[in-house]
Amino acid sequence: MKDLTEEEKEKLRKEVMKPFFQILTKRPERMLACTLEIPIIQDNIWLGVSVENQKTANQRLPFVIQTPASVRWISIEPMLDFVGLDIWLQQWNGKFENYFIPKTTYDLLKNTKERIDWVVVGCESGNKRRECKLEWIESIVEQCKSAGVPVFVKQIQLDGKVIKDINLFPSHLRIREYPKGELK
Repeated sequence: MKDLTEEEKEKLRKEVMKPFFQILTKRPERMLACTLEIPIIQDNIWLGVSVENQKTANQRLPFVIQTPASVRWISIEPMLDFVGLDIWLQQWNGKFENYFIPKTTYDLLKNTKERIDWVVVGCESGNKRRECKLEWIESIVEQCKSAGVPVFVKQIQLDGKVIKDINLFPSHLRIREYPKGELK
């Protein structure tokens, strides 16, 4: 390996010292407005939205798709019901006519190449947690795999207990992927 020039050392120092930000909101309309007012697109800033069920996904994801970001992501936590994401993960293929989505969402998806880049999924925790069926999480993993979108399974519910240790997950759910390669 060759010796680095001072310029190369400075560039490396800036990259190594660059902080990393994941911004998550339940108000994606505000996030979109802010990014249009003050452009913040940088490779170290990922913008995401949390959704709990299909209703919140359908309400919030159109804003995320329109938000300028290096990475657009979804946190499905707590997952309270089945969520169908395939129209948000895949490029337009002309087959969205069968989905019950508003015409504005249909037009948005038809006319943009932007999609969701990463999905985090997990059950609710706490004493009064609500049920999260394993098949819902399995469905998210399958939808992401089918679309080639990285997925991170954070925690699951087994026999009424919250399991956070990935080694205790069923083997097909031991997935902790990141967009743009593995982060340490």
